[in-house]
This record gives sequence, structure tokens and C-alpha cells, in this order.
Amino acid sequence: MYDRAKYKEDDTDLSKIQDPAASVKHDGANFFMVVGPQGNLRFFSRRKGVKGNFPERTAQLPQLTQTPLPQYAGNVYNVELVHTGHSSLGKEDHPKLSGILNSLPAKSIQTQQEEGPVRAIMLNVISPKMNTYGDKLQHMKEVSQAFNKPEILKPISVKIGRDNVKDLIDSTKKMGQEGVIVTSLTTPEDVNVRHKVKHVNTWNLKVKRINQEFDISGNPKQSAGSLTVVDSTGREVADVGTGFSRKLREEIFSNPHKWINKEIQVKARNPSRRKLLAPVYNGEPDGSMDKVAATLEDQLLSNLVSRYQNKGISPQKILDNPLFQQLPLEKKVAFIEQYGPITTQKPNFDYGNIGTGVVGGGIGGAIATTLYHSLKGGRITLPEVGGALISGAMIGGTGALISSIRDRMRDNSIREAATDSSVNALVTATGTSPVNKSPFGVNKYLRTLEGMVDTHVPNIVTSAYGTQG
Repeated sequence: MYDRAKYKEDDTDLSKIQDPAASVKHDGANFFMVVGPQGNLRFFSRRKGVKGNFPERTAQLPQLTQTPLPQYAGNVYNVELVHTGHSSLGKEDHPKLSGILNSLPAKSIQTQQEEGPVRAIMLNVISPKMNTYGDKLQHMKEVSQAFNKPEILKPISVKIGRDNVKDLIDSTKKMGQEGVIVTSLTTPEDVNVRHKVKHVNTWNLKVKRINQEFDISGNPKQSAGSLTVVDSTGREVADVGTGFSRKLREEIFSNPHKWINKEIQVKARNPSRRKLLAPVYNGEPDGSMDKVAATLEDQLLSNLVSRYQNKGISPQKILDNPLFQQLPLEKKVAFIEQYGPITTQKPNFDYGNIGTGVVGGGIGGAIATTLYHSLKGGRITLPEVGGALISGAMIGGTGALISSIRDRMRDNSIREAATDSSVNALVTATGTSPVNKSPFGVNKYLRTLEGMVDTHVPNIVTSAYGTQG
């Protein structure tokens, strides 16, 4: 609809920015504020809706549209709409804002009367053209003064100078805020860049599917349980099931046409095997769609699973693989969240191990018998070689059979534990079982996960022991 400033997401080198200035990255929705011929203000989303148009939300924002600004007729501004409750100093609530903006006008206005108004923060001047960001800040200050309701419409607050910018970056990181925008006050705007310094991982993704919610008894509810989302490549990257209010869940389920193919923002931990971990709905997107990339470690784990499956090796044995064992605790949890269901598959019996035992035992027996006779200086006969082969094969095969049976029992124990609904906590094991549940006895590799919140974790154990829920 309109071009906004050039944004770049990176770790900003302040020494390379001329006259740096920084502002807090607000957790809101990016809109264009258009001043009509009579000075009336109209608000359009910066992003296209599912119907291909730019949604207008003027009717939902009477507190921002009842004061005309005829002296600025024809001007266009880039603003961030935020919701902070009844106080302009409150915490920004992105999901609440999205619910208000996506409601019909009457419902939206009622919600704001009950829970506080949507406010607008002026970020940039789109029209008229101005030479520098410093010029734009001064102009936005004048517009806010003319509006005369700074608690509803105000210019972005800016920290100027390298030391102040660095302090803002450090303080917002400590406070857990989303990030900071850094730019130059004096560089010509046609080449000036807004640098995003992000403290919280967010992704702009598209809704592909709405998944119905079920109650504790398994009965379907008339509400959304989660949203399946895809990244810019079209690949499914998460099922987002938290961050929604009860009203929003019901609204999503009742109006699927408004949500399928809608772009949203998701907060999440870094991906594992290109799937976002612990995703949370965070309202409207703040830019173009993102691609969720896999790390080298994720690719190695994916290849490990494929190799075990292709070779017919029991998937439970992955838990003993050195690659899995060297993972940090968070990655182990992420791996089980992604691949946990494979531990419920029926384990394979390793017949190849028996064949190897038979052949190895036979060859070993024959070699041992030959060496024995050689050391004694006697001749070895063919029947003696044959006997040694058979004896060695029987011993080697029996040992391999016992080993394969033991491994099969161990893998079955993991499978049984993984499908036991009473086991509701992830455990990576060992020592003695707290509930006398010891599928493979003492495990030297791992330790119990203590104090882990398991609200988003499936009923899968990574190894031997579980805690009763």
C-alpha cells in the first residue's frame, strides 16, 4: 500500500552508524495512518488480508479518529498500534490487541471500554518526504501536540548517542523485551536503514490449518485447539496451541475463512529439525514471512533416525547412540518431542547379530584349535577343524542369541514405558526407579530431569524411568 523504511535484522555495529538513535521495538501491530482531505484519520493494516486487500480498522478505533488534523491533510504515517490496558504505561499485550483489531467494531469498542484503549505510536513519516530521521521525529512530535492526547497518540521515544543506545539495548534485554530499533538521525532517509536488534525469537508465519479443541474426556469443543503454521517455503513448522484467549479460540473456530492463510507472529524457542519449540501465538506479523532453518546438529539427528529406520534397527536404540547422548538437556527434550513416537514402534529382533555370532564363533574356534596344535607341534586333522568350527559357531551363536534377546527385551521395555499413560514426565534416567519401573536397569548415560514442567511434553519417556502422575 505504502513503502515504509528499510529494515534489516542484524547485530548492529554502532561504530558504523552516523549519529545513532534507538527506540524500543514495540509488541504491537504495524499500520498506516492516513490523514484524509478533511483531516480525518484512517487506519490501514500494513499487510494484505486473506482477500488481497489492506484491512481498514478505522471503525474499531474511535479514540484515534474523533480528533481531525486538517493541517496535515494528505499526510501518511507509519504507526504501531499497541494495547497496554487502561494505563499507557502498562505491559504491551499483542494477543489482546489482535483480538480487538479482528473483532467487529461494536465488539471491539466494548472490549476497549472494558480493558483499555488501543494506542498509536508514530514510527515514521511516509508522506511528505523528509530528508532525515531527525526531521521526521520533529514533525511527528508536532503532529502529536496537535492531536493533544499523548496518552493515545504519541511519537516514538528515542535514545540518542552511542552510550545511550547501548544502555537501551542492555536494559531491554535484561527486562525480556522484544528488542530495539537502531538507525541514524542524520543519514539521508533514502539510504538510511532501521536495524532490528532482537532479544526474543519471533517468526512471521502463515496459518495452514485449524485444529479443533477437545476436552479432557475427548469430546470436541466448538473452539480452536491449535493452529498449524507454515513458513515462507510452505513447510509446516509448528502447531501453535498457546497464547490464545478463550474468546479468541472460539472466534477462530467460528470464522475459519478469516484465519486460513492468515499471517501471524509466533514466539518460540529455536527450532529442532526445522520445527519450532514451545510456540506461542503473538498476534499480527511485523514483517515478511520467515523461513525456519535447521542447524547442522538437527540435520545429523534427522539422518540418524533415517539410517536406523532404513537399516531396520530398533528405533529405541537411538537413545543409546553417542550422538544422542552428547546432546545438552534441552536438545534431548526437543528430540523426544519431535521423534518420541518412534519409541512406541515394535522393536526389531536382530537376526543379523546371531549370524555374525555364528560365523565369528566358528572362525574363532577353528583358529584357536589350529594355534593350539601348532604350539604343541602336532598335526591337526580335518575332523578336528570341523569340530572346532561347529563348537565355536554354537558358542558364538548362543551368545549372540542371548544378547539379541536381552536387547529385544530392553527395547520392548522402553516401548511399554513410552505407551504407559501413567508415565507423564520425561525422564532420561537412571540409578534406581522411583516407582519400581526399571525397563533396563541401571543406565550409566543419563540422569533424571528434575523440576521439569511437562505441560507441553507428550507422554513419552526417553529411557527407563517415569514418575507417576
